[in-house]
Amino acid sequence: MKKVIIIDDEPAIRKLLADYLTDEGWDVTTCSSGDCYITSSKDIDFDLVITDLVMEKITGTELIRKYLPKNQKTIVISGFIQVVLANELYQTPNVRFLQKPFCSCHLQKEINELFNTSNKVEYNLI
Repeated sequence: MKKVIIIDDEPAIRKLLADYLTDEGWDVTTCSSGDCYITSSKDIDFDLVITDLVMEKITGTELIRKYLPKNQKTIVISGFIQVVLANELYQTPNVRFLQKPFCSCHLQKEINELFNTSNKVEYNLI
């Protein structure tokens, strides 16, 4: 079973993503902040990290640059598309971006591309 961690300061987003990914067969861990990840989950090998971009203290960008393994497969989610488009991580091969809100089909598409797989996707808004 593949392991994913969801790092987002919005409880509703964490729950929706966790529910969806659990239904898809993932072993899901959630954290409410970058600090939470660093203190409790940094030493766990995750197949996928899903992180919010704009969070207090440690941003998604800082998390990727300083704390995640170098080639970690990562999906960054954000409601601030201007920040995403200006971010140099947009060009990193193992990093994908999704603008909030997004549907589960878009999330699944990004996961499929990161893992070079294809699954039937449903169109549920997350």
